[in-house]
Amino acid sequence: MSYHSTRASEQRDTSVQPTTMPSWQARVFNTGVTALIRRRDWGDVPTVARRARLALGAPGPYGWIARQGLEWRPVETSGVRGEWLLPGKREAPRGGTILYIHGGGFVACSAASHRPITSSLVRRTSSTLFSTNYRLAPESPFPAALDDVIATYEWLVETAPGSPIAIAGDSAGGGLAVAAARRLIDAGVHPAALALLSPNGAHSLIASAARSCM
Repeated sequence: MSYHSTRASEQRDTSVQPTTMPSWQARVFNTGVTALIRRRDWGDVPTVARRARLALGAPGPYGWIARQGLEWRPVETSGVRGEWLLPGKREAPRGGTILYIHGGGFVACSAASHRPITSSLVRRTSSTLFSTNYRLAPESPFPAALDDVIATYEWLVETAPGSPIAIAGDSAGGGLAVAAARRLIDAGVHPAALALLSPNGAHSLIASAARSCM
């Protein structure tokens, strides 16, 4: 085979192949999501919050199932609300604590609704984890949620002095994790690590806080 015919064959092999059409299920789903997002009247702020609280987060029974095999301890004291999740009695926890901040658009969800995530983190890391229930908008507008996260971090420091504390969060909770880390770092306190799942926030702020925790 000549050089030119070999090159032509390689070009044909690496050419972009036609994409297949989306399935009918995908088209129905996309149509439904588009119709929902484009609706004009979402109602007032409290109405939107109520709808979000109905739609977001794992159902209650799923949260109960997710924590099976782990130690679960609810907490509501000294202005701190949330729950401990610890490895099962047969497994000794590693050193350090994860402070988890749930997502939900700042208006919805809770530590309970995010147990599928937090319980998985505990099982994968063998670490103790505290999932905080910060105050939600619109009943408690900004900076109430951030103040609660900072207060929870300080409470954890007092609870386990000298133990490293990592901050983790998803979506709006990821944004709060970054804001909390930035405020703590500016005050001379450095979290052990920062773990973000699709965080809501400015990329420059996220990068700055992440570098400071390294």
